[in-house]
Amino acid sequence: MATEIDSPFLWFSQLVNGTPKPWRHFRIDGVMVNAYEIIRKRRIDALVRQRGIHDYLGFDGPIVMDSGGFLFMKKRTLDVDPQRILELYETSQPDFGVILDHPLEPNLPLTERRSRQMRTLKNTEYMVKLHKNQNPELFP
Repeated sequence: MATEIDSPFLWFSQLVNGTPKPWRHFRIDGVMVNAYEIIRKRRIDALVRQRGIHDYLGFDGPIVMDSGGFLFMKKRTLDVDPQRILELYETSQPDFGVILDHPLEPNLPLTERRSRQMRTLKNTEYMVKLHKNQNPELFP
């Protein structure tokens, strides 16, 4: 089932185990969490996969799960693959899953910019091809 979003729409970025939980205190439209953050914390990863991200957070509105590309960019290393991220998306059932991207940053040499674009395109093709169901909707 597709989730419709009317604009303007306020996404609230949240650490998956962060406090406070803003949706318990005021109305927000949607929450964005980070797949890489979930994957690197084994206990949280297991709970999110078992319960689903909506139940884990106690939030029934739209949830986007970002792949964590910007965290990879900061670390300068990629230690998780698109298949693992897609498995987390399909198991935990956010409404939207962001393709594993290799973000661009200002002043990148042209060769590095092109390399990151190609890796993002390859991840997009790979994840779309392996995606087994409609939930979550994937987007780059």
